[in-house]
Amino acid sequence: MSSNTGSSLHPFRSLGNPNFRILWIGVLLWSAGTWMQRILMMIVISDVQQTWLVLLIALVFGIGMSFGIPTVQVLVYDLVGPRDARNGIALQSVVMRSVGAVGAVAGGILIETLGFSATFLAAACCYVLGLVTISLIRYRPIELPTKAESVVYKLIEGFRFFFSNRLLTIILAMAMMVEAFGYGAVSLLPVFAGEAVLGVGSGGLGVMNGALSIGAAFGAFYLGASTESMRMNIKLLISFLFCGLFTVAYSQSGVFLVSVVLLAGFGLAEGMFTILVVLLLQQNVPNQMRGRVMGAWTFCIGVGPIGAMSIGYLAETIGVQYAVGISGALLVLATSIIAVTVPGLRKE
Repeated sequence: MSSNTGSSLHPFRSLGNPNFRILWIGVLLWSAGTWMQRILMMIVISDVQQTWLVLLIALVFGIGMSFGIPTVQVLVYDLVGPRDARNGIALQSVVMRSVGAVGAVAGGILIETLGFSATFLAAACCYVLGLVTISLIRYRPIELPTKAESVVYKLIEGFRFFFSNRLLTIILAMAMMVEAFGYGAVSLLPVFAGEAVLGVGSGGLGVMNGALSIGAAFGAFYLGASTESMRMNIKLLISFLFCGLFTVAYSQSGVFLVSVVLLAGFGLAEGMFTILVVLLLQQNVPNQMRGRVMGAWTFCIGVGPIGAMSIGYLAETIGVQYAVGISGALLVLATSIIAVTVPGLRKE
């Protein structure tokens, strides 16, 4: 671990750690490949009759991400240490979100100019370069005494640890709600971009998605650079509230530019919320449990598609704007209930 990065308040101080700098570059390359692959899949799956191969690739990709996401989160914390953990996790999030803001555009340009095969090759090269870069990290983790246990057993132990601690259980439940009712609602943005609401087409949809990523990147950067003394628990509750408020607001907007601004606001709140969840979870568990807890967190935030399907069903019944508005209102209501019933979130 770096021994001197914690003494600085520079917003990029974690990059002074050589191992973290290597990881940060590797994540940048990995994220670029991820976004190019996603845009390819969306286009291919909408243009061909037999989509089983694309769905199979998506399944394998999702399985890989379920290993990669918690591993990166734990590794960042290990490399920069507890003192700079907030800055390191925020910078890692900034690079992923920033690449997300431009990745779809870059993927679209490559598809238009070079075709599908060349774009797939470019995405694969990004993955390979990212893997090679990360392999350059020179880090020996602290060896902790462990028993020979199966992966399933360790995952179950992670859940048991969660549910034995009320505060951690509530934080996990909040993360699941944001994923289901916040990002689940975001999955309906193509409907908002259509003629029924905003009528801006695929170009406008790209701007809306870009606003989400840019907002999240700014939220992550602000959190990493901030020197405010406000407790992280309070920031978590506030960002959770604004996820709901911005969801309600953009759901009722009929003006494209207003919707873009509100989506950027949602991205900012969600970006801050996710970083705070990761940080609080890792700071409140023993070292030997951090990997398991991050694995359990990754498993639980997979409820997003369930939320999207539920909101989509409701949208068919009462309309997309009302359905997404109700989704955001549930987050606002949950904030009020949690603030009253969980005093631990109002304490350090």
